Amino acid sequence: MSKKSERAYDIDVYGLRLGVHNFEFEFSDELFEVEEAEEEQIVEKGQGLCKVTLEKSELLITLLFEIKGEVELVCDRSLEEFMFPLAINERLILKYGDELDDSGDDVWIVPYGIQTFNVKRNILEFINVAIPMKRLHPKFGEDDAEGMELIYSSEDDESESQEEDIDPRWAALQQLKNLKN
Repeated sequence: MSKKSERAYDIDVYGLRLGVHNFEFEFSDELFEVEEAEEEQIVEKGQGLCKVTLEKSELLITLLFEIKGEVELVCDRSLEEFMFPLAINERLILKYGDELDDSGDDVWIVPYGIQTFNVKRNILEFINVAIPMKRLHPKFGEDDAEGMELIYSSEDDESESQEEDIDPRWAALQQLKNLKN
């Protein structure tokens, strides 16, 4: 991603007056391009809109993220690609402090006099967290059991089927086993 497209996600915090401000960021496949080869992305393609409501006060900045769009995922069952809808609402609080500390989940400390704040990383993280662990194509649905075989059964079912299919040569051994129990 170029520096120019990286700046597209900047918010000029220093120049803002106290109060509420609204920003919109459209995102596309460019957002998901990672420059470092060692980082593996969960999402590689997608598009949508992120609305950020920023409330600036003397002591802190509250950012409310509303992300709507869709991302392309690969189904774990069929390996087909499908579009997964996004509807995300998250909050991030920026407190003023001496140095940057972004180790918290929803509260970060930013230096006094911060000029700009880039929301690209936050949008990416919120999208990645919204992706389900089990990625199923919508055609399978949540409780789709059609075409699925029963793998496990109860012991009662197993013993009944074993009695029907038992080889007559083993029947005598089975009777001895039952006598011991």
